[in-house]
Amino acid sequence: MRQTVGTERFSLVEFLAHTGFNASAEIDVTVRRDVVDALATVAWLRCLRTRSKSASPYAVGQVIEPEGYWKTDERLRFHRNKWSKYERGKHRPSASLVDIADKAYPGSSRELNSVLWRFLRRVPSSVKVLAELEEQLDPEVRLLINRWRPAIQSRKTGSIKKLASALELFGTADALAAMLLLCQSSKVQGRTSEAHEWSLYIYRCMLILGVFWTQRGVAKPLLELIEHRFLNHVSHLGARYVFPSNLYSEAIGRLEEVLWHIEPGPEKVTGETCRSEYAQRVLNGKYGWDLKFAFNPYETLTSADEASDAQTDICLRKLRLFIWAWNMLHSEKPHPGVPPKQVFDGTDLHARWID
Repeated sequence: MRQTVGTERFSLVEFLAHTGFNASAEIDVTVRRDVVDALATVAWLRCLRTRSKSASPYAVGQVIEPEGYWKTDERLRFHRNKWSKYERGKHRPSASLVDIADKAYPGSSRELNSVLWRFLRRVPSSVKVLAELEEQLDPEVRLLINRWRPAIQSRKTGSIKKLASALELFGTADALAAMLLLCQSSKVQGRTSEAHEWSLYIYRCMLILGVFWTQRGVAKPLLELIEHRFLNHVSHLGARYVFPSNLYSEAIGRLEEVLWHIEPGPEKVTGETCRSEYAQRVLNGKYGWDLKFAFNPYETLTSADEASDAQTDICLRKLRLFIWAWNMLHSEKPHPGVPPKQVFDGTDLHARWID
């Protein structure tokens, strides 16, 4: 059986090379084709392969446009060699072809035309454009936003967390796009503290959606593109959230292992909503401090000049906790309890309480 190239584990640089780009991932409005188009096309083709249960791009093409495959009188086979290029993200399908595919597999066109891709292609710098993109989100996602917007605008404590938690449970590309839009809206309006908080939940949502993005073949390059074009520019008081992209693929697998072994049993954590709920509980610390600090992003300094001594100390402690948590993940047994004091002062990042 033909093997699918594991683009989900490619770095952004590797993905660029694989899809035929020679330039960097910088936005250039004069270039017709962008790396976002390649990511969207790979995700779209993977979606069609999954839904059609086809083993190859060739088989997908036979289902979507059978007229593109024929035999001569001498029984020689011919076909249009474009579906393999879609799989590699080398060409973006035409609107007419996307419509044909959507008729065969309703909803598949959203994979290619998602608000997420429009946001990343050129991050909006005006509230008006952000609002226009928000109107294109899933109606249920818009309903959640409108429910919590008054509380967020009045800066009610905990309101961003409550909306972000609801979006995490919704667990779709549109939920992630909503977080990006809301983060950028806060940033554009100068509300850096709110934007900073949203960046935390964007990282969390990327992990909760990790299996989905892996199945779509774009997990790691997508995270790196989101960081490169957006998250690296979101900070508050000299600090920003980060999650090492080189650990992202492993984190997805580790989280799946945790979900497989949690108390209800794997047979009860199958539906996407249920899976998102338990993944959220893991990230919130319900199943241990080690898992909480391993799967959440941590704060790092962007500018020593802007950060206070207290902020510097906080960032250092959070880095130590992150490293300790990953050490616990690789140890023979978990450490759900509070980390020992040696972790906080940095003297032993493998420390554990002796039973």
